[in-house]
Amino acid sequence: MTVFRYALKRMLRSRATLLLLALPFGLLLLPAQRGWEPLLPAWHYYGLLLLLLAARLPALLLVERTSGVLLRVASSPISHLRYLAEHMLAYGALLGLQIGAFVGAGMLRYRDPVQPWPLLAVYAAFALAALALVLAWCSLFRNRETSALILFSLCMLAMMLGGLLWPVQALPAALQRTAWLIPTYWLGEGYRTVAAGDHSALLAAIGMLLLFAAAGLLLGSRRRLN
Repeated sequence: MTVFRYALKRMLRSRATLLLLALPFGLLLLPAQRGWEPLLPAWHYYGLLLLLLAARLPALLLVERTSGVLLRVASSPISHLRYLAEHMLAYGALLGLQIGAFVGAGMLRYRDPVQPWPLLAVYAAFALAALALVLAWCSLFRNRETSALILFSLCMLAMMLGGLLWPVQALPAALQRTAWLIPTYWLGEGYRTVAAGDHSALLAAIGMLLLFAAAGLLLGSRRRLN
């Protein structure tokens, strides 16, 4: 787990990363009033910040790519799949701690009758899916600025088409039929199943998110970052 420890230490040394990890707790200042969202606004919009955090953390890989670190990694016994997987575990560990702390603080803040464990499972599965897909995305670019700009645009598009900024039913019929191809759609489905207490549908949503995570990891491992 050498790469895991290296990635974790590198992130913990970054003040910007620690600040970003603390940022979502500001959502707990939102009132406990439901709108069109199936869950409280703080639970709902935390998913948006999770996506943006997942898009930000793997940006360190592009630094290693341009600095020549990955040339040395490529000549080592560590496979590229293992390299990506251990980075994803490091990022996922930090997000996992944040998710646990956020849900725990939210339960104390709102006294929400929603069960915390299904909510934790949905957040964790979505974080893994987002991290894996972003890692795959980073394997396509050498230029940090170009990658960040396009990735941010894609994240905003995923939020809109996946039903996080407004209901999926508000989209044109053609887009509604293709929304299931986007991980954010399954995050929204997870929200609805948590609110309804439908555990069978919850497992389906989590399973789809984990499939996205596996696909992103395999896709990223097929192209070396050199």
